[in-house]
Amino acid sequence: MDALAKKHGNGDFRGFWRDTSKMNIRPGLPVSVGGASDPKYIANIFKSHFCIKSQLGPTLEVHNADMNRMAVGISFLSEDIHRAIRQMARGKSPGHDGLSIEHLQHAGPHIYKILAVFYSLCVGHSYLPDDLMKTLVVPVVKNKTGNLADENNYRPISLATIMAKVFDGLLNPRHLTFVESTSTQH
Repeated sequence: MDALAKKHGNGDFRGFWRDTSKMNIRPGLPVSVGGASDPKYIANIFKSHFCIKSQLGPTLEVHNADMNRMAVGISFLSEDIHRAIRQMARGKSPGHDGLSIEHLQHAGPHIYKILAVFYSLCVGHSYLPDDLMKTLVVPVVKNKTGNLADENNYRPISLATIMAKVFDGLLNPRHLTFVESTSTQH
């Protein structure tokens, strides 16, 4: 405690708060969730709890997308990629691949051209790689003072890959001209 008082007295507020936060005891992970204590069983509980079934039924796998595609005529320029990356929020959690927006920002000027070709080919061939579409779902506690062993006290957060977020940033401005939303959708 004397070290904290000394830092505070000397005006070292950054060091004071860093050392203070180290002293705070944070609650650990719950021993069990939904009656399960094994991490794999807990993961399966969350998997089934957060699973959403499509009302449209099962998707059909298309083996030859070129035969079934419509001519969409969408291509992307390196300027589009640069703008999408520049507009993205920094410091967000990465997806399953571990890449963040900062990786793309510091990848050099050629990344914009490479990604423009990649995304244009994806749209042109009506194909999105599985790893691009994969998300990591993380359970987050709704009420920290509530029952941590109850799976209903968690909400899912989906962490998409940065490549999917950039693609989304490219498509959003384009589809807004075709989609009409109402005030009840916000």
